[in-house]
Amino acid sequence: MRPTGLSGAAVVGVGRTPFTRASGRTTLAMAAEAVRAAVADAGLAPSDVDGMTSYMAGDSVPASQVAHAVGVDELRWSPDVMGGGNVVVTTIAGAMAAVVTGQCEVAVAFRSMNGRSGRRFGTATGSDDLALPGESQFGGPVGYLVPPQWMATWARRHQAVHGSTCEDLGAIAVTQRGHATANPAAIAREPLDLDQYLAGRWVSEPLRIYDCAYEVDGAVALVVTGLDRARSLPHRPVVPLSVADSTSAGGSWDQWPDPTSMF
Repeated sequence: MRPTGLSGAAVVGVGRTPFTRASGRTTLAMAAEAVRAAVADAGLAPSDVDGMTSYMAGDSVPASQVAHAVGVDELRWSPDVMGGGNVVVTTIAGAMAAVVTGQCEVAVAFRSMNGRSGRRFGTATGSDDLALPGESQFGGPVGYLVPPQWMATWARRHQAVHGSTCEDLGAIAVTQRGHATANPAAIAREPLDLDQYLAGRWVSEPLRIYDCAYEVDGAVALVVTGLDRARSLPHRPVVPLSVADSTSAGGSWDQWPDPTSMF
């Protein structure tokens, strides 16, 4: 990875709501709670914030609305990014770049979603989901619409080309669950072993239920500011060593040229 020039910025606060399966709240309410908590954790006040950003896939609210909800009167920098997954890197790196280049002094990056009780990204139901633009129109009629199906295609191809196995996939799931068991904020903290993984139901072969992201409701926010200011705040600043991100220009995931690699 190449140096990014972002080492003049740092993460200085974090806030989150509880992660649940049915929040009973709006994405705006959860975002506001997470942002307030992150700003307080950084030892700052809402009046210090002059930049805010988020990303979404039509399932959340703009940064300007959240800023108004937490009492920020004016934003100098407030982009809303469309997308998911790796876009979290784009969003946080953008906040750091905005601070380093002087577009704002204190930026908050947040994500809020009712990923279980609201719009479930892993599901497609109803006739509207079949009226899709671009390459997606070819997958719609046969129900080839959601990420676990696309990922399963890649995984099966990887097995054919490189000889990877379901046990290899299971090792990833078991490791990730191990991280979750040590995280008091995680929603799935029960230990998982390889036998349990292999006994899990199929979602789209060769992917099982434990290969898939856990659908939850909740919000998280991070506060970013310049390194000089960060040194005077309560927590030791987290400074990025580098940032790497990639987005294919080919459109839908199932149109990428090499399904055995993410590079």
